[in-house]
Amino acid sequence: MFYRRICLLSLLVLALALPLHAQEEDSKKFSGEITVTATGTEEDSSTVPAAVTIISSKEIEDSQVSDLPELLRRVPSMIVMSAGGVGNQTSVFTRGSESDHTLVMIDGVRLNSPYFGGFDFSQVSTAGLERIEVVRGPSSALWGSDAIGGVINLVPQRARQGLHGQFLAESGSDSWERYQGTFSYASEGFDLLATGLKHEGDSNLENSDFDLETGLIDAGWSFKKESRVGILFFQNDSELGIPFASPGNPSPLRRQKNRQQTMALPFSWKINSEWRLESTLSHVSNEFRFSDPDDAWGFTSQATDTDTDQAHAILHTDRGLHHLSFGGEWRSDEVDDASSYGVNLESKGSDSSGLFLQDDWSINSSTRLLAGVRWDSTDEWGSEFSPRLGIGWKLARGYDLRLNYGEAFRQPSVGELYFPGSGNPDLQPETSKSWEISLGRLKGKSSPNEYRFNYFHTEIDDLINFDYISYSMLNIGKATIDGIEFIVDTTYTEDISSTLQLSWLDAKDGDDQDLLRRPEWSGTFTLRGAFSEAWRGDLNLLYVGERPDIDALSFEEVTSPGFVTVDLALGFRLSDTLTLRLRGRNLLDRDYAEINGYPAPGRRIIFGLKAAF
Repeated sequence: MFYRRICLLSLLVLALALPLHAQEEDSKKFSGEITVTATGTEEDSSTVPAAVTIISSKEIEDSQVSDLPELLRRVPSMIVMSAGGVGNQTSVFTRGSESDHTLVMIDGVRLNSPYFGGFDFSQVSTAGLERIEVVRGPSSALWGSDAIGGVINLVPQRARQGLHGQFLAESGSDSWERYQGTFSYASEGFDLLATGLKHEGDSNLENSDFDLETGLIDAGWSFKKESRVGILFFQNDSELGIPFASPGNPSPLRRQKNRQQTMALPFSWKINSEWRLESTLSHVSNEFRFSDPDDAWGFTSQATDTDTDQAHAILHTDRGLHHLSFGGEWRSDEVDDASSYGVNLESKGSDSSGLFLQDDWSINSSTRLLAGVRWDSTDEWGSEFSPRLGIGWKLARGYDLRLNYGEAFRQPSVGELYFPGSGNPDLQPETSKSWEISLGRLKGKSSPNEYRFNYFHTEIDDLINFDYISYSMLNIGKATIDGIEFIVDTTYTEDISSTLQLSWLDAKDGDDQDLLRRPEWSGTFTLRGAFSEAWRGDLNLLYVGERPDIDALSFEEVTSPGFVTVDLALGFRLSDTLTLRLRGRNLLDRDYAEINGYPAPGRRIIFGLKAAF
């Protein structure tokens, strides 16, 4: 049934496109970082009327960071909370929204779990990534469910012309080891890139080891200029020990394993100078295994399997000053779950479909309007209508002003709908309304600095919470969030730059109580670049302020103290092919916990050697 629907959708899109005649035109030129996540097409991120952060391959390389959450901590209004060190459960709160209100994708393919929503960021490394695109603010008008707080899109590397390769080996304190290799080859009409990573380590706690293995393959055939059919394979395998069931309660045999596989067929066809077709067929599977033979309550094992099939197609066309994008999406989720208590879900799931339309209108040389709307529907929870409107004005002396309004939603997960005892098949989607005003100044000949000031307001309704009276999931939660982001990008020389970002957040629930684990103040300062012909580096200071949390033993609300961490990465080029690397995490050796009761690792020093050809 899945493949028949895929074929029908593909034939429909092709039928729309075939009457058009194929022509060619020069590709777009960009002066800044490229984003496809903000508008669905390649854009210069500095001109998009939306809050966009691009973490480039050069920034990833200079930081020497191996795990995704560490880089996301540098993004404005993005709070990352980890239950310990690398490999442990990690959540992200984008602009104060819930941890399952951020859509995560790889090359446009959604990775969020259909079981209970959200995404475990601890399972993803930076290996094989060309850049990380983060769009803050409601994005359901283009991407559908889960995009209330924003969207994170992991963009894989693409092979460049010729034969290339690199190998990296690292070793450090707490049994830290990292091995990473990349091979790429590209000729006229063909490209292939393959990346593999093995990463493991430990801490001073018993049963706190972790092991992460990642593989990524991106291959493609270009059949005409700016047209390509590709194959993407992405797999993460992880295993870790869980040192305690709760603080003060050791669990020396508690283990967790996870495997996530993504297979996708991206297709891009430049039909002529006015029309372009892009489509993706994908399958994402996840296998989760938990075991603890010593569990005092008899919960000794759990096995969860999820599968998501998806087809996404979009047509782009230029009509005068308008760039129109319209398309559709179909998705099928399925979940199997069982534990030592018995079977919970067996082949339970839902199908959904969506249609969307977007107009990117360049009204004149100084005014741009971005308007979009999307309709999503399913038998389980009905339908949702998600509009979006953004307008940007170029002002005098390099300043610009942006106004944005958007509505977004998160559909009920399979577990929330059908889990025995607490599931509620009558649940409705969580919905949000958000607006934003932004004033900024781009870098120019007279100024090496780029400034940006954002104020946003978000109201979220029908949040799905557990109700202890009915003992089931109900749409009973509300939240109101106000926030300010201040960002300064400074270029000191051609090779040295810095970014300072400071975020203020006021996040309240329906009872006017502070939302948990959202600090009022947070910020980072990053200095990066080439300090000489041989030295490159990255210095990052992170500040996270006081925030409400729950005591892991008494379950009473407490205030977790703020903290500051300092990370430093240095690379020394020994030759054209060899680079010596040194990195220090938490250099000040601060004692802190992002989540109450789960201490973060202390100082860690890492040495590495990178070879490339």
